[in-house]
Amino acid sequence: MLEDHAIFFAYPQSAHQRREAIVAASSDIGGNPGFSCTTWESLRGSGRLLISKVISAIDDADVFACDLTRFNENVLFELGYAMGARKSIWILRDVSDVVGNHEWKSFKRFCQNSDNDVQSGAIWGSETAFAESDGGPLDD
Repeated sequence: MLEDHAIFFAYPQSAHQRREAIVAASSDIGGNPGFSCTTWESLRGSGRLLISKVISAIDDADVFACDLTRFNENVLFELGYAMGARKSIWILRDVSDVVGNHEWKSFKRFCQNSDNDVQSGAIWGSETAFAESDGGPLDD
């Protein structure tokens, strides 16, 4: 029997097309034997989302996947928590987003000019994967 691998997906609510693509991918991946996927939106109860539910879901996950096309405070907080918890990280981006590209370049410069271990695709010893799209259905 395959071991179950849990993946938590974080993304901004406002990026509708990327959100739809990530939710669909989460459903597709989670439909395969050996994988379970959780999105932050699936944690809502009574219309409210409590940070304790998100933190618990990240703790329970093997992999933290997030959309960093444009920087979102909630997603960045969750990414930081996942990094501190030494989770494997999957960073998702739509490289056709001009504003997002500017933010990403600034982030990479920060990483290269600091004592952080976020360089060359490695985040604090965790496995890191980058998935980038050049537009198409992921465009906002």
